[in-house]
Amino acid sequence: MSATNLILLFGVDDKRLALRGKDVKLITRAVEITPLNDSPEEVLGVISFHGTLIPVLNLRKRLHLPERDVLASDFLLLVNTNYRTIGLVVTRVDDVISLDGKTSVSHEALFSGDAPVQLLHIDNKLIELQDLAEVLADFELKQAAS
Repeated sequence: MSATNLILLFGVDDKRLALRGKDVKLITRAVEITPLNDSPEEVLGVISFHGTLIPVLNLRKRLHLPERDVLASDFLLLVNTNYRTIGLVVTRVDDVISLDGKTSVSHEALFSGDAPVQLLHIDNKLIELQDLAEVLADFELKQAAS
């Protein structure tokens, strides 16, 4: 089964989200994140992964959720971007599914002038499929400029 057909279902608090499997490098329990002085507000800090420094982004801020400390029960998703691997702290990892005939993906603007939203229809529920490039666009533009 190809990673391009796989979808990781995860959550941050009550918000259920999804990422394409091809973007996910590793799922692990949250580890201690070292904060950095003068880092952008969307960066929680860094971790060392096999000697490589990985920035960890504040997904809660992006999703407009209340801020809170990282808990030992949280998970860390290491995801590949256009420029590097980054970390995302999530509350839970729910499932990995394969896109097949039972799972449809809509890609449409919900309101006039809005960007298209990708929604998965799974078990009579709608789950927003995150476009990693869109979620990280501002961060990656800042990284490319620095």
